[in-house]
Amino acid sequence: MKRMILAIILPALLAATLLTTGCQEKDLSTEGRKSKLSANTNLSMKRQIEAQNKEIEKLTKLLEDCKTDCQKTLAKETETSADTMEKLLKMFAESEAKATILQTENAKLKKQLIDAGL
Repeated sequence: MKRMILAIILPALLAATLLTTGCQEKDLSTEGRKSKLSANTNLSMKRQIEAQNKEIEKLTKLLEDCKTDCQKTLAKETETSADTMEKLLKMFAESEAKATILQTENAKLKKQLIDAGL
């Protein structure tokens, strides 16, 4: 009778052991850890991209402001340069007029000297 019990229990115990240990699935905790790590990495990268996009927007705005300032400065300097050129031309014209007056006066004085015999 002992043999009969052993003959029944032993194969049943062996079958149960084989079924539970031989067909183990992958460790779900490792898969879960990998998924969590991947999700954390994705979230971190998403935050970095958002921060970089904000920095790009800030730098783009700064560039636009610099361009506007440069255009304003260029317009102002061009206007100043045009005003300076106009003033120089007026001064040149006035100098020419004065030189002509002086030449005429000089010619009159020479004539007076010649007439006076000096």
